[in-house]
Amino acid sequence: MAGLFWQAVPRDEWPDDAESQAAILAQFHGPFGDCRQELVFIGQQLDQAALRQQLQDAPGKDDFIADLALQQRPGAAATAG
Repeated sequence: MAGLFWQAVPRDEWPDDAESQAAILAQFHGPFGDCRQELVFIGQQLDQAALRQQLQDAPGKDDFIADLALQQRPGAAATAG
């Protein structure tokens, strides 16, 4: 189903059949479940290897991801600030 993060849907509202549940869970990774953003770059003569390397080397990327993970912990909103 497009436009929906199953991570945000209570389990009792998920489809009942095992096949659908398995398909949903197959998309879950780490603390964010199936929530993710995807970037799409379109262009002629695009240097894919260089672009991938620049994204991997982006400064602050790891700190940003770690901060997001901390925000997802239970009670994080109560202790933030």
